[in-house]
Amino acid sequence: MTSGQGAHSDLTRREEGVDAGRLLAAIGVIAIHVGAYDELPYGAGELIRAFCRWCVPFFFIASGYFLVGRDGELRISLKGLSRLVRIFALSCVLFLPLHFLRYVETPIEGVGVEFLLLGTNYHLWFLSSLIMAQLFLAAYDRVEGGLISGVAVLILLGFVIVSYLAIEAPEFRKAEVIMRQLSGVSFVWIGVLIGRRRETLRLGRWLLTLTAALLVLTAIESWVLGRMHPPFADAELLATSCLLAPCLFLLAIRYGHRTPEWLSKMGREQSLLIYLLHPIVIVMAWKAITTGIIPRSSLLIYGITVVVLIPAIDIMRRKLGVIYRALMGGPIRSLDG
Repeated sequence: MTSGQGAHSDLTRREEGVDAGRLLAAIGVIAIHVGAYDELPYGAGELIRAFCRWCVPFFFIASGYFLVGRDGELRISLKGLSRLVRIFALSCVLFLPLHFLRYVETPIEGVGVEFLLLGTNYHLWFLSSLIMAQLFLAAYDRVEGGLISGVAVLILLGFVIVSYLAIEAPEFRKAEVIMRQLSGVSFVWIGVLIGRRRETLRLGRWLLTLTAALLVLTAIESWVLGRMHPPFADAELLATSCLLAPCLFLLAIRYGHRTPEWLSKMGREQSLLIYLLHPIVIVMAWKAITTGIIPRSSLLIYGITVVVLIPAIDIMRRKLGVIYRALMGGPIRSLDG
């Protein structure tokens, strides 16, 4: 998705595998949001969504990774932060009509502090969390790294615990939202740590074994949660996702040299907008379902969303450059076409 670095990004350090990974992660997020997969055997849909819980953490890690300069120092600039703020603000305006359509009977419902901090649609929390994470790290980067790492671990532990609790007890939903918002600090910091050790990392084939093991553990964790309470995919974060996301990120670095150039190019050009715009396509597709135009199927909605969104964004990039650059956070003065 977006790294939020602005001009200080060191493009010579860009990893082709990471860009491709962001594209796959953006497509994975769609799989979480399209529905419950009622057409599949019991538990299959929940398992799909559980396996995709690594996707948003991957974006945070990538953002932290690209914040690190050649000298190992954080490069958090006002220009980079202002870009994130522009993306968040424009996205909130874009989804405002959808919000009021959702609350057509009570249009003021949901408008409050959360509305302002988390955005006008459920997925925009990522952007505000990323802004908060960068502000936090800019303020405390000079603090002992071990202390920040300890805080990051505690945040993730708290997030996982309240995610489990919120499955059964709705009263934990508020706490879950708070911990989710703070989780950006943890995952961005993981990306920073990886970026600072990029030249000394020894990434062997053991990564593939570890990834396979974590996928198996994800299935086991999901099964255990499913025995406790059936809709286990409602958990915002699984314990295994905290390990799987960094592992997949390291895999993207390890095998980046094998990544097709077209795939990494798509990741750079489309991953952010796939994430930002996919709820609009999903809503339109479900509208078509309710009118009986297409059969009711989450898998079909997923396919339609991916097939429609990718070429639509490419057309926007080539034909509607002003809109494309605005959604990508381009400076206002450059939005003259």
